[in-house]
Amino acid sequence: MLPRPTCYPDAPPRGLATFRNVNLTAADTKLSRVPMQVLFGVTGRGLLAQRVLGRLQDHTTSSNPGIEIAHVSDGALVVGHAARRFLTLRGGDPALAFHLDGDIRSLGGIDIPTRVDAAELFERLASDFRRDPKRFWERLDGSFCLIVSDGEGISIGVDVAGTRSLYWWLDR
Repeated sequence: MLPRPTCYPDAPPRGLATFRNVNLTAADTKLSRVPMQVLFGVTGRGLLAQRVLGRLQDHTTSSNPGIEIAHVSDGALVVGHAARRFLTLRGGDPALAFHLDGDIRSLGGIDIPTRVDAAELFERLASDFRRDPKRFWERLDGSFCLIVSDGEGISIGVDVAGTRSLYWWLDR
């Protein structure tokens, strides 16, 4: 059992807590050497969007030594990631792209094999998304953060447990 946290309510940010008298095991210290996994996105084409992306990347790399950030550009969307598993899926429709952090285990109750080919996964997702874009999200099951760029806009969804997070900035 962890000791009760000592909170400092007048120190920003709120909810800052520290644990005193916690003995770390060898397993705890080994875990702390694993680089953080992160996903962030920026939309916009201007200088401000580029500066925001640069700051996000700089802050992420300076606060997480050893982390390596990769970028995927999709029109006005730029996604930076250092994820467990990140995949950009594109197919015959150049306006449609899926940017996936994680795994989709089933779509509409039909299992998706763990080692599914990227082209097949794109076709399954694209077919279901085109059929009913609004209900598409409720038909997905897995552990994921999915960003869909369809030429008309950008949609973002995560699994119901919220196992994957996304830090986002939108230039309006």
